[in-house]
Amino acid sequence: MRGWTLGEKIEMAVYKMTEGFNRSEPKTTRITSLLALVPSSEDVDVTDALLRMYKRGDIALDKWVNEANRPVAFAEFPNASSFFWGPPHGDFRVAITPEGRLHFEQRALQQPIVFISCGQWHSHEKELGQRLLAAVNETAPLRGYFAEYQSSLNNLSRHIFEALDHCVALVAVMHHRGEVTTLDAHVTRASVWIEQEIAIAAFLAERLERKIEIAAYIQRGICLEGLRSQLILNPVEFDAESEVLEHFKSMLPRWKKLVS
Repeated sequence: MRGWTLGEKIEMAVYKMTEGFNRSEPKTTRITSLLALVPSSEDVDVTDALLRMYKRGDIALDKWVNEANRPVAFAEFPNASSFFWGPPHGDFRVAITPEGRLHFEQRALQQPIVFISCGQWHSHEKELGQRLLAAVNETAPLRGYFAEYQSSLNNLSRHIFEALDHCVALVAVMHHRGEVTTLDAHVTRASVWIEQEIAIAAFLAERLERKIEIAAYIQRGICLEGLRSQLILNPVEFDAESEVLEHFKSMLPRWKKLVS
């Protein structure tokens, strides 16, 4: 996989900065804030990247000007310097356009994806998944994928299957999902969703010869069943979710080296 140019890193940093916010609300920032997202960049690199994105139609730019008592669009400024560096205090707003969002989502698939398979039944499970996601996204060039529940087969195919197909690593966190009685035992099972996602990744690795790193975490007491009984996952058992996050963060540097 080819390395990313400095300009591409800056553009993806802008996208990541805005994707977690309400899509109807532009994100206020300044050049110095964007410099911090890509430490090797300089002022001219950031402004050039923003101008490219704007001219392609990927972003909208404006800033609040007190004299006008309204947001003033980039096109109304005499030049780029007055927009990016002029008053008030150099603050301006960035919004990803619908076309830009599609463009960046397609480009994001070029990054090494770490698929995060973690329960979302309880709030503490979802919080763990989000923390795992943040840990991945802080480890460039890795990019995390943590799916919300999907509401249709189209969404399932487009999002989950596509992300699994592009992933270079899978982290699976299996929480208790209730007890069942089989013909010869009384056992505690994990999420069926996560069992299935592990099975899909195993198929991709075995039959399609994809190189997929796997880290598995199993809440203590979950039984071994299904395809997992035939896989060598070497799962880490846990009681507290903080154990999962601590161990996972220790693995990320090795995963980064494998894809760099």
